[in-house]
Amino acid sequence: MVSKGFTGKLLDRYLASGWYRMGSRMFTCRYNFYPWGFLTTVWTRLPLEGHKPSKRVKKLLRKNGERFTIEVHKARAELAEERVFHAYTLEKDYDLHDTAASYLRADPDAPFNTWQISVFDDDKLVAFSYFDLGSETVQSLCGFFDPAYKHFSMGLYTLALEVEQCKVWDLSYHYSGYLVPGNDIFEYKRRVGALEAFDDLSQLWYPLAEMDASELPDAHMRKAMKEYDDLFSQLNMSYSLRLQPKYYIGVSQQSLQWLRREQLPFCITETRANRRPYWACHFYSFNYKRYFSILCTTHAYETESVGLPKALLAKAHPDQSYEHVGSGVAVRLLHQSQQPYTAADLEHVWQAVREANLEG
Repeated sequence: MVSKGFTGKLLDRYLASGWYRMGSRMFTCRYNFYPWGFLTTVWTRLPLEGHKPSKRVKKLLRKNGERFTIEVHKARAELAEERVFHAYTLEKDYDLHDTAASYLRADPDAPFNTWQISVFDDDKLVAFSYFDLGSETVQSLCGFFDPAYKHFSMGLYTLALEVEQCKVWDLSYHYSGYLVPGNDIFEYKRRVGALEAFDDLSQLWYPLAEMDASELPDAHMRKAMKEYDDLFSQLNMSYSLRLQPKYYIGVSQQSLQWLRREQLPFCITETRANRRPYWACHFYSFNYKRYFSILCTTHAYETESVGLPKALLAKAHPDQSYEHVGSGVAVRLLHQSQQPYTAADLEHVWQAVREANLEG
């Protein structure tokens, strides 16, 4: 029988490919963005074969187990869960949903098999976590606790309880989402055991202990940003740095389909360049380890079509403004190099842009 929605083996396959649940869908990303920049998203999982908790976790399970009662059941968001969730949100300064129930919302046509671990002090619910069950896997969604019980390390405790329940069910992997090297908020996940990390280029998992932070995508990108900055400084030119740019690519533009697979954390454009109908976007590709420039025009359509609308290819009125905030339509590749750009590379790109604006 084929499983319905993100359950069973389908969920297993998504998780094994570095995807994770967000709301009612599965997603993946390479970067986490912040007001000041970006860091690499490192997807993790815990192999359960032969897993034994550390001394610290074993002690936590034993001591908390002497005081609290544990229940494992299908997920719910009743008055007790909402009370704990509300108390939890008052202590946290990062974004959370409005209610516990909102974490359980799913598309009726693509549901999840969501379960819950509840921690009771006598008959009072003091902590709980939600997790989705696959065929051989579990993905941990979130955990909440009454701040009055934070000295019991409830966040780590419910995570460790999930792992132990996976072993009872004889599952293969426990997925707890991602870590962000450089942001310690998720580092507690390391405490449950010897995690593996996902390499989205090779599509392979490797021991997290072998991860080299200097080789992560954000490190490569910051190096490229510095190289662009050095070049524009040498030329005494200003430029615009656009974080998380989004470029529309028509389905007929076969030569640029590879750009769909790029998760660009930044691009460089010349200041006010997009006041012209056509302009250049410069970026570094982590996938190809190359520097690229593409010809862009203003993003005017939200839906995909079979090609670039003719109106975008026509030369615009000279007084018309083409302001944008990092979005555009990618037209064609202008230049690429395995080495950091030089002044000659930029001149080659600028000449192509000038010709495009004269021909438009």
